[in-house]
Formats: sequence, C-alpha cells, structure tokens
Amino acid sequence: MHPWSIAQRLFAGQLLFIICATVLVSWAVVTNSRDTLTRQVAERMSTTAVTLADSPFVLEGLQGRIAGDRLRAYTAEVSSQAGLDFITVMRPDRTRLTHPNPAEIGGRYIGTIEPALRGQVFTETYTGTLGPSVRAIAPVRDGTGAVVGMVAVGQTTASVESTALGQLPAIVAVAALFAAAGAIVSIALHRYLTRVTFGQGPEQLARMVVVFDAALHSVDDGLVLTDDAQHVLLYNDVAADLLGLSPTGNGARPVPIADVDLPPSIAELVRTGRRCEDEVHVAGSRILVVTQRDALSTERTGPFRRPGRRIGRLLTVRDHTELTAIAGELQTTRTLSDALRAQTHEHANQLHTVLTLLELGRPHEAAELIAGELAGTIAGAGSADPAVAAVVPEPRTGALLAAKAAQGRERGVDVTVEADTGFQPTDREATALLTVLGNLIDNALDAAAGAEPAGRWVHVALGGGDGRLEVSVADGAAALTAEDVDRIFTRGYSTKPAAPGQPSTAGRGVGLALVRQAVASLGGDIEVDVRDGTMFTVAVPQRPAPGTGSSTTTGAGASDGDAARGIVADPEAHANDAGEVRLP
Repeated sequence: MHPWSIAQRLFAGQLLFIICATVLVSWAVVTNSRDTLTRQVAERMSTTAVTLADSPFVLEGLQGRIAGDRLRAYTAEVSSQAGLDFITVMRPDRTRLTHPNPAEIGGRYIGTIEPALRGQVFTETYTGTLGPSVRAIAPVRDGTGAVVGMVAVGQTTASVESTALGQLPAIVAVAALFAAAGAIVSIALHRYLTRVTFGQGPEQLARMVVVFDAALHSVDDGLVLTDDAQHVLLYNDVAADLLGLSPTGNGARPVPIADVDLPPSIAELVRTGRRCEDEVHVAGSRILVVTQRDALSTERTGPFRRPGRRIGRLLTVRDHTELTAIAGELQTTRTLSDALRAQTHEHANQLHTVLTLLELGRPHEAAELIAGELAGTIAGAGSADPAVAAVVPEPRTGALLAAKAAQGRERGVDVTVEADTGFQPTDREATALLTVLGNLIDNALDAAAGAEPAGRWVHVALGGGDGRLEVSVADGAAALTAEDVDRIFTRGYSTKPAAPGQPSTAGRGVGLALVRQAVASLGGDIEVDVRDGTMFTVAVPQRPAPGTGSSTTTGAGASDGDAARGIVADPEAHANDAGEVRLP
C-alpha cells in the first residue's frame, strides 16, 4: 500500500497542478505577448520607415548633397531615441548608405525590396546580418515621384522575445504565491484529515471498511448502533431479520429512531438509552434476548484521540425462540417426571398399606382399598389422576394436563379437566397450546395454592368445533384486578412477589408474554375475566390437520414453531368495566 496519507496526496496533486498550470499559462502568455508585440513592432516600424522616407534630410543624403557621415549620425540618433536595432538607408540597387555596423556600409542589403521599388510600404520578418528581425521598408521619392532609394527600419526578434519573456517573473511570482497558499491550506487539511482518518491512506481506509463490513454482517447476533442524537447509525443483516427492518444495503446515512419500525419494547429501550443485560423481549412471533451497552472509542480510534469517549450505544439482539420452545418442552418433561415420581411414592405407600392389612388378617379392608383406587382411575374424567390423559383427544396435551393435575394434588389444589371430542389440534397448534396451557396452569396453581381453601381449585376446559379451538383455564383465587389485566401481558410485569435474594425482575413477567406470542402465532385471541376468580380463555382458528392429523407424536414441535414466525401480536390490551380483557 502507498505510504502517503490523503493530505499528502492532496498536497502533491495540488503542487503538480500549480506547476502544470504555471507552465501552460506562461506559454500562453509569452506566445500571445510575442505575437502582440510583433504586430505592434511591425506597425511602429512602418510608421518610422515612412517618416524617415519622407524626411528631406534622407533624400538629400541619397542624392549626395550631404556627407554620408552626417546621414549615418542622423540615423543612429533616430535609432537610439526610437529604440530601434537598425535603420538602413539604401539605393535602389541595395547598396547600403547606413548600418549599425560600419563594416556593412557599402555592402548589399539582405532582404526583400521589390514591393518598395514599386512604391509600396511593407513589413516582413527576415534574417539579416543582425539575425532575425521585424522590419519595414518604405520607398524614398524625389520631387518627380521616382523611387531614388529605400529606408529599412527594424528590430530584432530577440529583443521582442526578451520583452515578452519579461512577464515570466510576474507569472512565476503569482504561481509561487498560489503554491504557498496551497501549502498552508494543505498543512491545515493534513492535520484535520490525520485526526479524522487516524493517519490512514485511502487504501487502508478502504480495506478497513471492507473488513469491518464483512465482520459486521458475519456475526450470528443482531447488532444495532445508535448515537446520542437519537439516530440509528447502522445495523447488520441479522438485526434486520430479527427486528423486521429494511435491508441494510440502502445507504449509510443516519436514520432517526422515530423513522425506524422497531418493536415497541425495543424502541423504548433504544430511545431511553437504558443499559441492560440479557433482557427478554417479545417481537411478534420471536423471543429476543437483548443487551444494550455504551459504545466507547478506543485509544487508536477515539475522536480527537480521546479514548473512552462515548460515541453511541450498541444493541445486541439474539434469537431465543427455538431455545425457549425447547426449554418449554423440557419443563413439560420435568413436570411429568415429578408427577410420576410423586405417584410412585403414593403407590408405594398404598402397597405398604395393603400388605399390612393382609398381614393383619384383614383382606376385606385391603380389597376395598384396592377397589377404591381402581374406581378412581376408571372415573378418570374431571379428576386429578393421570387418567385425565385418557379423556383428552390430543396425547401431548393430555400428558401435560395429567402431570399438572398430579402437581396440583401435591400442592393441595383440586385440578379438574373437561374436554370434548372436537378438540383436535394440528401438530403446530398442539405445540403452541402446550406453551399456552403450561404457563396458564402454572400461574393458576401458584395463585390457587395461596388462596383460601374454597378457592384452591383450577379448572381446565378444552373444546373445538365450527373452525375454532378453545381452551380456558380458571382458578378460584382473586389474584388479578382489572388494573392488572391491562399490564399482565407486558414483558417483565408480574403480580408475584420476588423470591428471597433475587432481583424483582429475575425470571418473572415472561410466561404470559410467551402465551401472547404463542396465541398470536396461531392468529387467535385471549380473553381475561377477573369478576369471579380468574379465567383465561384462548380461542384460535382451527386448521385442517394434514396427513394423520392429531395423532403425531411430540417430536414435531420445533419445526412447527419455526413455521409460526412472522405473525406480530398486538401488544395492546384494555380491560372493560366488567373486568374482562380481550387481546386480538
């Protein structure tokens, strides 16, 4: 790469331009001056030649009535006063009577005389004994009008050239003045460009832009850089995809934040400039983990060489949609595992009881105990037993509800389930409804477990038909108010108290935001009724099940979740006077 900086190249180019311009201007001025001076000299020579030709003294000299010395003295004096190089008086046969060089007197005149012999005055440039010259020849006439001689008046072209070249010092002086001024401007420009380009040349800057742009668009995280003037400076392709922004190849001009269509919660974060670490935000059908920090200059690139100066804020965005779905499935699996573990202990206790009754010789009571358990299992529907799964047409939903029922029994909450045969969700719908039911039931269990004995119940209803699926989760606890309803679906808002030693927002206020995202992905809506306990009702359009319909096993959840992306939920929810809220 060329070692010169931009300022050095500009100064070198400027100096080269001044030199070339000076040469061209000098050539043009000297050429024009020479041509002009030649014309002026020719006109002056003609006037002088005619004047001398009309002089009686010259005529007398040609006629021999005055001495030749006097004629030569006369022409020498006129030549000196007029600034001429020579005045030659000659006879018609070219014989010189006068000449600046006495040795040439009496010799033959070198030049054209024919027009003068015909009585014409003319000028020409001719090389004579003194070298090239501009000369005028005028005829000398006697009283009868006959041409008795000629007068040649001339000035060498060397003197004309020297007069024209006399303007060069002024031209060079002006050029030097411009060069000096350019040098001063270049020095100031050099200092400025060195400061703002960090002393890098164009090749280095171009390479930096290419490398940094490649790095920016190669990272897996979304990056958004903003400044303190509320402008978005740049963002990469990943950020454009995650936040629904326009492609990043449309120019690099800063854009006001108000003109960028960011998700509401992220737009608020960017506007306030609040520092955050790994916050969860819901953007349409995506779950994003967002970090915002100050962007600080380094010692090498700090504006005006001031390291540590804030140049804006950097927003990092990561997509956790798939990870959250997997975490939800893992939580469901853990819930089932915990329920099975609890049932194992319960059945072990019952087997010990039956064994003891048999050892005590009380087989009748042992038989009644076993019959009671079997009756409860057969009853199934509406109980808190794992047999709940048998009455739910969709197997994954049934397994989740059975586990939640057992979980509720451990916490002293009566969980009842009712389902009709119209509840036949597709794989995609079942996957999303697992998230919906899991979070709603967990919230209901938490609320009911802390309620009075009469309110320790949770009821789940599943239905379908007429192109719609509907699920509802109700509990007997009055954990929500009409004021809470307006905010419960906002990420980070929770009515639950924080765990001891944990921040007030740690792991809280996310469940219902995920419910809203899942419902939005299915194009459904949510209603909340807090008039008698709390009831969440979710209704979604039912789509025809492809292939085998709802009998698909739980392995298809991840791909179905991917298909749900791109549908944005309306984050606004408003409670009516009766304490109901409907989320479209």
